[in-house]
Amino acid sequence: MYFKSKKDKWMAIVLWAIVISGVLIPLFRGQVINVAIMLLLCGILLWFWFRTGYKIDRDRLIVYYGPIRQTIYIENH
Repeated sequence: MYFKSKKDKWMAIVLWAIVISGVLIPLFRGQVINVAIMLLLCGILLWFWFRTGYKIDRDRLIVYYGPIRQTIYIENH
């Protein structure tokens, strides 16, 4: 079973402001290479935002945050 992580509204506003301004400012200045770099960085940032959660699978807890995955084994006592 997969559980999405809760996200605060203020953090969403900060994140989207960074993403939008990070792409639009170089775009309006005509800096094509900077736009490409910012698209890559913003894509990674959004990957962390949308792919943060937890999955419980039989004997383990799998934590996802962006491209990173961590497994924690659950022991029965």
